[in-house]
Amino acid sequence: MPPAPDDPGLREDVGALRDQLAALNRHIEFMVDEKVQTKVETEIAAKGVPREEYRRRVRASGRRTVSALIFLLVVIVVAVGWNRVTLMQAQDLAADDFRRLITTCRTTGPPLDAEDLAYCNARVPGFEQARQRAIDTAATTKANQERLDRVERELDKLLN
Repeated sequence: MPPAPDDPGLREDVGALRDQLAALNRHIEFMVDEKVQTKVETEIAAKGVPREEYRRRVRASGRRTVSALIFLLVVIVVAVGWNRVTLMQAQDLAADDFRRLITTCRTTGPPLDAEDLAYCNARVPGFEQARQRAIDTAATTKANQERLDRVERELDKLLN
């Protein structure tokens, strides 16, 4: 026959069993926590980098970064310098070309040789027509001046 639930010995046995069960639960939790902590520390130690190695890697990375920035700065300075030099050369060439255009392709003056005439025709559209108009205008002006001079001489003769 099983013991009665009111039996004081049974109550003591159940209380002792509860205490042992609570102690066992605490021990299992402690063992699990300890095992997890040990495993985490082992994995971190296996995957981690020692402090000196970490510092060495960070310094090397910093040196590479600074070297890359210095290289980029040098490339930019060289590119700006090269741009400035070519710009000055282009300005000098343009000034020389403009000077030749002005001195060679004037619409009045002496006749041009074939090379200068080809240059002026290539650089100034309608150059031959403009030159011919300027020559015709100069001839008309000269003829008008001669007529004016002749009229003035005749007027001086009449008045004197």
